[in-house]
Amino acid sequence: MKIGNIRLKRKIISKELIIALYYSVFIIFRQITQAHEDRSTLILFMAIAVLFAAYLYASDFVIHKDNAQRWLFVVLLVSFIFFISLFLNGSKYTGEYFQYFLIFGAVPMFFFINPVEYQKLLFLWAAVCEIVGVIFFYDPFNNYLLTGNYMVYGFDVMLPAFAGSIIMAFFYKRKIHLIYACAAFMLLLFGNKGALLTAIVLGISVYILVDGNIRKGRLLFVFSILYLSYLFRVQIFQKILFFFHSRGLNSYSLNTLYKIIDGQGGSVNSDRINLIRRGKRLFFQNPILGHGIGYYEEQAGFYVHNILWDILVMAGLIGMVLFIALFLRSLFCFRSYTKYQKNFYLIMMVMWIVPLMTSMTFWHWIPFWLYWTGYIFQHHTSNNYLKGEYNNG
Repeated sequence: MKIGNIRLKRKIISKELIIALYYSVFIIFRQITQAHEDRSTLILFMAIAVLFAAYLYASDFVIHKDNAQRWLFVVLLVSFIFFISLFLNGSKYTGEYFQYFLIFGAVPMFFFINPVEYQKLLFLWAAVCEIVGVIFFYDPFNNYLLTGNYMVYGFDVMLPAFAGSIIMAFFYKRKIHLIYACAAFMLLLFGNKGALLTAIVLGISVYILVDGNIRKGRLLFVFSILYLSYLFRVQIFQKILFFFHSRGLNSYSLNTLYKIIDGQGGSVNSDRINLIRRGKRLFFQNPILGHGIGYYEEQAGFYVHNILWDILVMAGLIGMVLFIALFLRSLFCFRSYTKYQKNFYLIMMVMWIVPLMTSMTFWHWIPFWLYWTGYIFQHHTSNNYLKGEYNNG
């Protein structure tokens, strides 16, 4: 069976499909888990167990031995850090974040232990995200009944839908401009600032690096548009707001964006500024080693909304230096990636950097953990398997 330039095996269940489904399984089951909150953990566990079994079936019950050892090492190392943190500060958030790590980090990373066909993965991930976006498209007009709030709608539904649509348009030449135009419209009107900013950066990145190389003409065009948009930012948003308000549509996202552009960002971001200020105070109390996982949340009652201050408070300067070193090392892996592998990890990189700098915490953000699979697994070329011989062809 052939879809575009992708030749799919006859086996319907594939590793790539499992990864694509796992990314969206939490938003798909959200309404069910909310309706049965007392059984939500069991429901999610059963869904994960089914996907886990399907992955093993799709892999012919063959596991890459070296990558399995690397995965186990990472899981045990992070578990040890959690144990030390629990011993040092006894935060109630430590257990919660460990659960997040297992669900949003360890399990999806496990699905990359065996070699992945990235051309197929990108296509299937994009398709699943678009389908989820279509299913939940109308939710803001129903008072976010299915997603719960605009944050979930923006980050978990419309941002992946937008990403999926530009993947289809630029990488697979699917003429579905209406889908990503609708996704961008819904992010602008009913999403959140972090998701909208991520979509803008993602769109620009893909447009400039569509074939893995910087297009200088496109880069100049983008900078020209951004410069003109900055010069006339207030006038542009005034017209956009008037257009929507005149049709009876109001938007928290649009209103807050307009305040920021109009120079009122201090009032809009006052809560986040206060969180970061508290993070600075806690960091300077123990700047070398940090306070451990969950300490900031224990003191502030909320996470810091910025990955850099999150790491500084949690692991101090030593943790920050190690994180920066690992990130820079991971960038060198892009040189050895295939075209579609490079595209996949570029998208994951944008989808974790921008949200984690503005809104999210990395413990329950799947793109952050998926990005590191490229560094942990895919730049190693050993063909050592636990059972039998694996054929990726």
